[in-house]
Amino acid sequence: MTPATLTLSPTSPATAGNRLSLAASFKAALASDVDWETHQRVYLSGSGEHGAASQALLEFHHDLSWGRLLRGANRSGKSTGGAMDMTWLCLGQHPFRTVAPALPVYARILCPEIPTTMDKPHALRDLLRSVVPARYLRGGQWAEAWNNMAHTLWLANGSHIEFVSGAQAANTQASTSHLGVLWIDEECPREHFVENIRALDAPNAVWWMTYFPEQRYAWVRDYHDAVERREIPGVALHTVMMADNRHNLRPGFIEDFASALTPAAERARVAGEYSSGDDLVFGGLEIPTISAEAL
Repeated sequence: MTPATLTLSPTSPATAGNRLSLAASFKAALASDVDWETHQRVYLSGSGEHGAASQALLEFHHDLSWGRLLRGANRSGKSTGGAMDMTWLCLGQHPFRTVAPALPVYARILCPEIPTTMDKPHALRDLLRSVVPARYLRGGQWAEAWNNMAHTLWLANGSHIEFVSGAQAANTQASTSHLGVLWIDEECPREHFVENIRALDAPNAVWWMTYFPEQRYAWVRDYHDAVERREIPGVALHTVMMADNRHNLRPGFIEDFASALTPAAERARVAGEYSSGDDLVFGGLEIPTISAEAL
């Protein structure tokens, strides 16, 4: 079978959070289970062509830290980077992290909302659906691989990805054991962060957080600043701007997007930087001090 050419249409439909900027280039090909290895090569090439990760995302993927923060702008590709790392780890195919949780992996995604039935859109589940080849799913199709009651995606190798939410009570996420991979997408309440980090008791466990600096929860800014000062052992900071992902956006998109923003909003939404403004919240909460050594 000849691999399909990776392209990203300027008119690709928007989704909640605009998370499919890179994954759109995978969708048509992987939906028909075309050569997964070919598409990984494009993504990892750093070539600046459609479907390729930015250099900023490649640095994130290369980082072997126990924990990673990926602070990013809108449409910067940060969620696609998270989805790729999750897929690689659950398949035992991470191109850089040779020391990783053993298969089958128990993985978890902590996100703002839990996905429900397959007929209802969910940004992160739809993103994974665009990335994970069907042949790696339990039963070879989402209808069999997705457990709606448990909000869990099952892979053929026994790995599974559970979705939980910051809207749930934190104590419902406290009894987990053998968690090997944790992806936190977007800012979350502090107690949910702490409980989920504590659950990472599998050997070689790893976690990361992809988020827009919305400053909804002040502790995230405090934690970010502590990581930036290298006060949190084993945790690294990465940033990605919308401009890093320009090759996956239509011509003029960034300029059009920024044209109606205030300077503060432009710094946050286009550059992915923390910014000040009446609608943004700043610190004051205690910094969680959980590190790799504490587990």
